[in-house]
Amino acid sequence: MISVKTDRVMVNDKQANRAMDALRERSDPAWVPVIRRFFRDPDRHVFWGVRKSGIKAVAREFSALSLEGIRECLHSEIHEARSMALWILRFRYERSGEPDRETLFRFYLDQREAVVEWDLVDESAPYLVGRHLLGRDPGLLAGLVSSGRMWDRRIGIVSTWWFIRNGRVGTTLALSERLLGDPEDLMHKATGWMLREVGKRDRPGLDGFLEAWHDRMPRTMLRSALERHSPDERAKYLKGKSSRRPSGRSST
Repeated sequence: MISVKTDRVMVNDKQANRAMDALRERSDPAWVPVIRRFFRDPDRHVFWGVRKSGIKAVAREFSALSLEGIRECLHSEIHEARSMALWILRFRYERSGEPDRETLFRFYLDQREAVVEWDLVDESAPYLVGRHLLGRDPGLLAGLVSSGRMWDRRIGIVSTWWFIRNGRVGTTLALSERLLGDPEDLMHKATGWMLREVGKRDRPGLDGFLEAWHDRMPRTMLRSALERHSPDERAKYLKGKSSRRPSGRSST
């Protein structure tokens, strides 16, 4: 069954209501089946069929939305409303200074139970957590990747993309080692992605990690980390790797 809802969704904050209305006006039910294909369990979500460009446009228009209004949108049943709220936080963070950035960072962490899908993590964590922790103690990330909640673990590892882009790969490598035994395929993909990003900045660092740990890496993680390697290099590391996936745990 395709989840699509085009009637008005009321929230308490008036400006948040205007933002939701603006988002709904960009809905396209024909786009909903396309979006659903990107999610493992699409029936968990209600989709309006708003393209990412439309979500970002509305987020820019309502970037002055109060934190209470952002919170209401972030906890909406509408997937695109959650995405819009996270983009507003990103835009707000980019133009803010301290201590407002600290407030936005803490707000995101406090509300992260609403960040419950891979796209929501990936479009927010590097820009609100990784960016904030660059130059600070990254110990929080170790706590996140040790969480029993998969989305916390994904926030933890994907946040390090901001470190990588600034030439700091050590945290990513250390956290990736902690995640070698993670049972979730979505975590294997995320960790492999970050390792591949490490290789763009520090190929010897990535190759050292692969030499040490390739025999313990889940196949999906390893294949993702190796995407920029030559066919012969990929074959060397993948030889004998089982394609069997570990049994998953709950992602909520």
